[in-house]
Amino acid sequence: MTFDSERAVSIQGNFPARLWNIEKGLPETTLEGHLGIISAVKFNNKYVVTGSVDRTIKIWSKSTGECIITLIGHNSEVISLEFNDKILLSGDEEGLIHVWSFPNGELLGILQGHEKAVCSLQIDIDNIISSSCDKTVRIWSISKMNCIKVLQGHTDYVYCVQVDSHKIITGSADSSIKVWDKNSGMCKKTLTGHKGAILCLQFDDKKMASGSLDHTIRIWDISKSNCLYILNEHRSAIWQLKFTNSRLISSSLDQNLLVWDFDAHNHPSQKNKHEDERLPRIINL
Repeated sequence: MTFDSERAVSIQGNFPARLWNIEKGLPETTLEGHLGIISAVKFNNKYVVTGSVDRTIKIWSKSTGECIITLIGHNSEVISLEFNDKILLSGDEEGLIHVWSFPNGELLGILQGHEKAVCSLQIDIDNIISSSCDKTVRIWSISKMNCIKVLQGHTDYVYCVQVDSHKIITGSADSSIKVWDKNSGMCKKTLTGHKGAILCLQFDDKKMASGSLDHTIRIWDISKSNCLYILNEHRSAIWQLKFTNSRLISSSLDQNLLVWDFDAHNHPSQKNKHEDERLPRIINL
């Protein structure tokens, strides 16, 4: 499942993907056309992009659910996706990253270097950041289509990566989170506490949220590198999360989408709220 503050796309087995209205908890559109399980999803306000074990990528109209174009080129399962208004990235089981023009789908190049599956992708101005099951993170030049740096330090699969103007933060199956200096590629901090693989994370200038195979979400103070509190309402692995100033949304393999009131945890005036008022709203998709 993937989502933003208003919509979510759910995937379940061989069934078509479904686009949901989060506030209403109701499906809006069905995306039907892949010949295998959908293994990766990204979307914005206009398009939904899906990757599949059938080795194809499809670009859909978010409003109508119509498939606009099918991209063919991968020789293995598509594991990860990322796109902006100019390019689309797709990473596969063999460790290759395909760079496509977006939304017309012209293949611009193929990045080779990872030795195993590409788990996560980010676009950072003129660079691409990728993480892999080969335990590394790579920084690539978009214009030159080559690898600039390799970040090494994790001891297991690197499932997720996020980036800002100064740092790269990664989460791994080794149960750790690492903070890297983007320019030098040096690891500055390692955060531990989760009891399982880190599957997703997001951060801003002050805090970070991380979701894990251990069924919990941890909220961290970025500057002090300490865990502020733990959210443990999910009954399975945390697959994705997204936060704003006022709320956090999390999805899990328990098939629930939880909407948390961030104010109830972040603001001292909210600490005395009745416990029931601080529990998340549950949306079963």
